[in-house]
Amino acid sequence: MTRKYLYARVSHEKLDQDVKLQINSLMEAYGLDREEIKLYVEEGSAYKQEKFHKRTEFLSMLNDIFDNDNISVKDIFLGNLRKSDEEIIIYVYSTDRLSRIFEHNLLFQILCDLYNVYIYTFNKREVVRKDGEDVMEKFARYIHLSMGAYSSEKYSSDISKHTIKATRLDEDEGITKSYKGNVWGKPIYDKDRNELNIDKRIELKAYCIKRITQYEENKIKRYYNALLDDISRNLNVGLSKAYLTGIKKELIQTGVI
Repeated sequence: MTRKYLYARVSHEKLDQDVKLQINSLMEAYGLDREEIKLYVEEGSAYKQEKFHKRTEFLSMLNDIFDNDNISVKDIFLGNLRKSDEEIIIYVYSTDRLSRIFEHNLLFQILCDLYNVYIYTFNKREVVRKDGEDVMEKFARYIHLSMGAYSSEKYSSDISKHTIKATRLDEDEGITKSYKGNVWGKPIYDKDRNELNIDKRIELKAYCIKRITQYEENKIKRYYNALLDDISRNLNVGLSKAYLTGIKKELIQTGVI
């Protein structure tokens, strides 16, 4: 008997298509039946420690798998763990869905090893622990896991830093400026003709930075139309290609892409 869990997370509540992609991709890749898995789905940041308590689905999965309400750190070192007689598998699109904090990402995967839990991802199936793994194989796998955890945190850290670098609020003037010090464009309106406030404009720009960076890293070309549709659908904002070009230039000049 095997207990199967599928965990999916998006950082923004309006990215319903992304979470469906994660679920459907995993279901298809591993031939899963909806009736045989326990599904955990949520929206929330995996990078900001202060918001981690809001990830109720992830925390519920932790308790379900690791019995963390009853197991202490001391129990872990003593080996007093509640290991199920059943095989336990967690399906997740990529390990950055679990956490973008280096220590948390790696710790979760170490706990899975201690509890004899297997993690299957959509795009890195080679990370799966092998039965009878020797010390050298374990060492190589942990290097790989550490690199993945590092990449997860670095990605979010870079996005955060470059969003701040590319956009700043001049408190004396009460206006938003680019990293060059220029006033940040004309007013932006959503599709209901409501002007976006500063917080919404920074959120919009951060979203564009994240998406453009993803497209560029995957070497996808001519993505503007798809990105504009994405922004219109998820953020209810109609933008021009010139706006995206401006952000792309800033990302190039600040060394993000």
